[in-house]
Amino acid sequence: MGDIDFDFELWQNISREAKHFVANLLVYKPEERMSVRQALSHPWLQILKQPGIEISEQYQISTERLRTYYNTLKYVQTFQKDKRLESRWPRSI
Repeated sequence: MGDIDFDFELWQNISREAKHFVANLLVYKPEERMSVRQALSHPWLQILKQPGIEISEQYQISTERLRTYYNTLKYVQTFQKDKRLESRWPRSI
């Protein structure tokens, strides 16, 4: 794992399991990083399957918000790609 400073004030109320989850996703070398399968079976995510555990609505992300984020991301990536291609075009026209 990398050197992540979980002592920062932002992390004060974050569970040990959540910090472990984040730290294992931020490993620099992909071959040492947690796989998708490992991430989905991580104890922090398994907590949500326990009876009586509910997530506050403020922490839930709607499908529409995810769709908007994804479409915006695609647009930005396309725009950046077009800009890189544009810089290679001849200016003699």
